[in-house]
Amino acid sequence: MKNLTCPICKSASYPFCEYKDFFGELVSLFKCINCGHGSHDRQYTGAQFSEIYRSDYAADYLVKENALYQQRQVQYALDVKLLMESRKKSGPLRVLDYGCSSGGYLEAMPSEWDKYGFEVNPHHINYIRENKINITMFDNVAAIDRQFDLITMRGVIEHIPDHAELITFLGQHLTSDGEVFITATPDFSSVCATVYKGKWNQVVCPEHIHQFSSTSLSILLARAGLVLRSLNHPYIGTPYADW
Repeated sequence: MKNLTCPICKSASYPFCEYKDFFGELVSLFKCINCGHGSHDRQYTGAQFSEIYRSDYAADYLVKENALYQQRQVQYALDVKLLMESRKKSGPLRVLDYGCSSGGYLEAMPSEWDKYGFEVNPHHINYIRENKINITMFDNVAAIDRQFDLITMRGVIEHIPDHAELITFLGQHLTSDGEVFITATPDFSSVCATVYKGKWNQVVCPEHIHQFSSTSLSILLARAGLVLRSLNHPYIGTPYADW
């Protein structure tokens, strides 16, 4: 098996493990010798990504009786608490949730904030526009015509095949003293990733097309002029904690 070139730092990546992807096909996961980033040896088509992110993707986000929905509401509040503790500035701001799903994370943020969302799932876009008038909704990156004090990405960055557009976007739409807050993103340098490898429940290619380490995330964000200021691994005290 040949080595791959890391998509983040362009160093060599070695074979880390094999497992079955979303489509039941065997895929190889590689790990970069320099930044520890995880990437795969298979390319996927636009049609395959569309099959994963069809209109009913994450439909449980909207079913209030669903246990996962209820857990998610608790976790949204915990994520916002960590966000508030991590911020350099206080007071109202303009926030964009990049990949906002059904808008639950935005709703958990302070009511006085000016809230915007970007999403590509038509089901969630329509739901927000019909039910959450306090959120200004975008369904096209090119249509976003303003800057933001804060851009959040919750469980998003690992889903993006090519980050070039995102890096350009952050450079153009973040204020000079703005901040980015990324949460619900698996850490490929974690103990679980190292021990469980292909059996780790966060390895689900091509849904999680990338597996970030703190180093690879730092390298990627540096291209937008950003510095990784803090790193947290919340588990104990969350609704997902299960030893």
